[in-house]
Amino acid sequence: MGTGGSTGAAPVWPGGARSGAGGPSNAGTDAVGGAPGSGGEAESGGSPSGAGGEAGEHSPGGAGGTGSSPEQAELEAETIERWNVIADERPGDTYSFHWNRDMFPHPTFAAMGEALGYREFASVLDAFLEANFDFLAKHHQFLTPYYYVTFSPSDEDLVGTWDSLSSDFATMSYGNIPAGVQASLAEHHANMQPYE
Repeated sequence: MGTGGSTGAAPVWPGGARSGAGGPSNAGTDAVGGAPGSGGEAESGGSPSGAGGEAGEHSPGGAGGTGSSPEQAELEAETIERWNVIADERPGDTYSFHWNRDMFPHPTFAAMGEALGYREFASVLDAFLEANFDFLAKHHQFLTPYYYVTFSPSDEDLVGTWDSLSSDFATMSYGNIPAGVQASLAEHHANMQPYE
């Protein structure tokens, strides 16, 4: 599902909700979230190939295969650290996109859905992918889902992948994302395809 549109409303998080948006419901589970294989999830997306899974798909083990993977937990921690190096070094930006485990800093939450937040997030995403593309490709992380875990029983956990985020932010009209950033995100997305 694309997140762009010209209605002026904040788009839905790329990848959609884990329930209520075509994905299986996690109602009644003790899902905590996190990257597949991190030990923090009750269900996780992924494929046995280790390439992760499309947002909304769930299979045991996620990116690490068919069981929890200490290696995937280490990759998640390193990915978060790499993201935060870029996200935390943005003087003058309005919103913080610091990533805490199980709370991916999507602008729906980190910027309360504000258009400026989407614009700033797109720049952080582009800088992160530019600096870390080889790392993500080497470890087959483009389809690995990352979650924003909501702790309210009335809210739904949301999921996104580097693949879905780059595609959605490359094409969305919300946030007045600079054309150069969108072109770069589109290029990153195209470069991901051979690894999927």
